[in-house]
Amino acid sequence: MPARRSLKDRNKAAITGPVETPSVEPVVEPAAEMIQQTTAAPVADAPAVGERGAASPAVPETAGEPVTTTERGGPARRSQVLPAGTARLGLYLRQATLEGAKSAYVADLDILTNPPTSFARWIATALDTHAGRTPADRAKLAEAHPDPEEGKRGVNRAFILPVDTIATMEETTGIDRRAGRMQSVSQLAAEALRIAIEEARVRNGGSLPIAPKRLPNKPTR
Repeated sequence: MPARRSLKDRNKAAITGPVETPSVEPVVEPAAEMIQQTTAAPVADAPAVGERGAASPAVPETAGEPVTTTERGGPARRSQVLPAGTARLGLYLRQATLEGAKSAYVADLDILTNPPTSFARWIATALDTHAGRTPADRAKLAEAHPDPEEGKRGVNRAFILPVDTIATMEETTGIDRRAGRMQSVSQLAAEALRIAIEEARVRNGGSLPIAPKRLPNKPTR
């Protein structure tokens, strides 16, 4: 019969005995398919501070319909609605021609019985009148009304004109080219305006008023 161990021996055995290590369950790595499902979709980089985002493709303006353009990171901008039957025509004009046309328009508001009721309509009338002349008459009048600022830099301005007027001007440049006069639509338009300005000056007694910064539309008499 083995001797009974004392309390001192039992405590000593407990201290020096092997230490049990708790079992650890193996960690299972998630499959590639699960990683793709739980990973959020990448977000597009936002423009840096001071950098404008790329604008969306331009949409052509249509008469009677508003056009909205949107820049990334910016608000939508509503463009001008053009009246039906009109389009925007950009012209390169000398400053003297542009200012003279404004003065002629203001003078004609009081001189003509049925004057054009906007500056754009006055310009359209001048262009239509010039296009209605013969190539020989246009050449003769152009020689009599040379550009006083020939060689100086001009300004770009856009006008909302009837589509028929714009088409007629383009046709007229072709007619004049075949007659021996090479010029652009802007040159033809400037020529038409110089003639119309002088005609308004004659109607107004040889002078023209100074046009205000804000031109009147549909004035009451």
